[in-house]
Amino acid sequence: MNSHSYFEGEADKQFNLPKAHLENEIWNLIRIDPAELPTGKIDMIPSFEFLKLNHREAKAYKVSAKKATEDSLSTYTLSYPDLNRTLKIFYQKDFPFEIEKWEEITPSGSGENAKMLTTKAIKNKRLKIDYWNKNGKNDLSLREKLGLEK
Repeated sequence: MNSHSYFEGEADKQFNLPKAHLENEIWNLIRIDPAELPTGKIDMIPSFEFLKLNHREAKAYKVSAKKATEDSLSTYTLSYPDLNRTLKIFYQKDFPFEIEKWEEITPSGSGENAKMLTTKAIKNKRLKIDYWNKNGKNDLSLREKLGLEK
């Protein structure tokens, strides 16, 4: 794997990662077949965005992976004890297994002043459009349709 960074001390690196589940693949696996989601105590490479933003080593970490279902929603929870981080993904229990929301609980800051921060995202609306063609100024009205700011 090649890693590039503008942070001092995190210069360009080339390294190999062990064979392990990828957190980045979980989102697609939920949409394709959540029955295939790994559970139990497993090794997983956290999202590369999390690793870079938190200056953590790219490697497989021990994670507790659980699935639960309540009413129409299923929840997939990843708890990383060594990272003091939890990710919960909430999705429709029936096909097409749409992801409705997610939340991440992780430390903000370091040392004694670190506080636990919860980041949440909730799907407000969905548009079935050719989004790959909607990237110009004329398409800003679509943000309003999605309930987003211009």
